[in-house]
Amino acid sequence: MPTSFLVVSLILVIFDLIDISQAFYIGIFGFTVTAVTWWWWAIFTIKYLITTLNRASTNLQEVNEEIKSVKLEMQELKDES
Repeated sequence: MPTSFLVVSLILVIFDLIDISQAFYIGIFGFTVTAVTWWWWAIFTIKYLITTLNRASTNLQEVNEEIKSVKLEMQELKDES
């Protein structure tokens, strides 16, 4: 994407459709929009991952407690026999 922007800007400057300062400011604007968009995406993705990992951790703790309960019941049944 940046390479195509540079090529198009170069062609537009060569044919005198825009000047170099206009190409510069368009590039700065594009970079700013990309950086802000990426930043928000990264923040929301990290938040989603943290939420998912916390939920998975809670579920694993519940499963661990259930396994301990089943082991205890199995041991009690074995001891009764």
